[in-house]
Amino acid sequence: MKKAWLFALAGILAAGILGACNRASSDQETGSAGFRDPGTSADLVDDYPYIVTDSGLFIRRDGSISAADVEDFSEDYYDAEEFEKNYVEPAVKSYNEKQGLSFAYAQESNEILPVALNSVKTEDGVLTLQLDYKGTADYLAFNKGINEYFSQWETFVVCPYEDLEDYGISMDAEFIDTEGNAVDLDTVKTTTGLYACVLGFNGALPTGFSGKLQFQGAVAYTTADIYIQSDNAVRVYDSENLQYILFK
Repeated sequence: MKKAWLFALAGILAAGILGACNRASSDQETGSAGFRDPGTSADLVDDYPYIVTDSGLFIRRDGSISAADVEDFSEDYYDAEEFEKNYVEPAVKSYNEKQGLSFAYAQESNEILPVALNSVKTEDGVLTLQLDYKGTADYLAFNKGINEYFSQWETFVVCPYEDLEDYGISMDAEFIDTEGNAVDLDTVKTTTGLYACVLGFNGALPTGFSGKLQFQGAVAYTTADIYIQSDNAVRVYDSENLQYILFK
């Protein structure tokens, strides 16, 4: 039975987060479908309110992440409460115990947990699983422990743009603005208040797969081949090169 729960969780995580997001192509998408900003670019706030309607990651300036997986879920085959208690909760607790915190839910601890089980819900045959991560390192480590799907994903950094070199990442990428126009590097370097999200999949994602990322602030610049979905949301595609999203 444990193997069954492991398979189910691995499948949901792999399919939902940067997995089966190829259900709609960039040509079909016209707006944010995941952590949706209810306002406009003129209404940007420090932390976007969000309504989980699709799988994706919500990335904050401090590097913390909320990850939502929205997938078909047959209650005839798995019970959501049993799924949460028998595998998701133990998996999260086991990971946190290795970091010295024997909890699965944020409200159980006075400290920020490396991974916190936010919620598991089902409605009309659709399961929504939300996990919160202290940082990108915990996101990668936890998911690599669940599924080899993540094994080649080597780089996931969120930090102020000017701190990238502290992580051994070049600041000298070729950037474009949200309209697709080339941006001089000096312009990028003199833009104040920029945060960087850098991803290196190392060719790990299957061709045609994509990932939904939404940010705490508005997207300003990206490297090429990243689809701008809304003011603060993008979809990234597999690449052997590092991909950069700069946001405010």
